[in-house]
Amino acid sequence: MSSPNNTSTSSRENAAAGADEKPRLTEEEKKQNHIASEQKRRQAIREGFDRLTELVPGLEGQGRSEGLVLKRTVEYMRQQMQERRALIERIEQSGGHVDDELKKLVCSSLKPHFSHSTSTGRALHWPSPPLAERTLSSRNAPVVFFPTAVYHLTNC
Repeated sequence: MSSPNNTSTSSRENAAAGADEKPRLTEEEKKQNHIASEQKRRQAIREGFDRLTELVPGLEGQGRSEGLVLKRTVEYMRQQMQERRALIERIEQSGGHVDDELKKLVCSSLKPHFSHSTSTGRALHWPSPPLAERTLSSRNAPVVFFPTAVYHLTNC
């Protein structure tokens, strides 16, 4: 047999445990929280793209196509890494020393990437050369001279 004291004690414990629990959200509150979180996420993405348009040359003051911003950002970063690799090569060719950690960092960022090509299925592409190394031929057709640094990545 159970005593009345045991029953009242367990009722008090249940009431105390219930007081510690947070009230459950309604479906409408859950929906509103989700909407607010999604809006916050989208705003953070927009701000990130805005920062990129300020940092990447040629994007400032233009209408923002996210695809274009990403494409030009990748091109710019590849150009910057290639220029750094060329600087490292020039330093080493003139007898200077470049820290191995820095060389490893630059070399790991200069790996070729693959993209789809309609004729071959896959084509190997190296990063674009720096603007200073591009020239125009007499017929105004672009002629691109790749720096030797692109082809001498065996030291990496």
